[in-house]
Amino acid sequence: MAAQENRELSGEEAAVQLTYLQNAYSQQYEMLTENISSYIMAHSAIQKNIDLLEKAHKLKNSSILVDADGGLLINAKVGEIDTVMTDVGAGFVVEKSVSEALDFYRKNLHASEEYLKTLVGEKEKLEKELFSVNYKLSVLQQMQQEAQSGKKQ
Repeated sequence: MAAQENRELSGEEAAVQLTYLQNAYSQQYEMLTENISSYIMAHSAIQKNIDLLEKAHKLKNSSILVDADGGLLINAKVGEIDTVMTDVGAGFVVEKSVSEALDFYRKNLHASEEYLKTLVGEKEKLEKELFSVNYKLSVLQQMQQEAQSGKKQ
């Protein structure tokens, strides 16, 4: 009888540990999913910058709308585009030639793609771990229910 009580206690402890792991993995999974979404949006923005810079020479003498915040748009005419102001991170903006800016954004695009691959790989590993924990938890709960049913009879 005492051995059976110890087994139930071990089962309860295992359930608590598995539930803890399930919660921790679920939170990590959510954070990874959010990080992946953020990097996909950043990747898209970098790609847009590259596309625009590659067409910079076609913009000469064309009209564009400049967003001046607060819903104010200013109609402007584009002159020769020799340099562009490039956000290099941490709130710093640097003047670069179009070709320098293209190189900068292409490097960032490549780095973003590599980091996205890493995040997706981590997410896949975490999905497997979460599936394993969920399976073990459901088996343990089923065993506990069967043990409870056996006691009642």
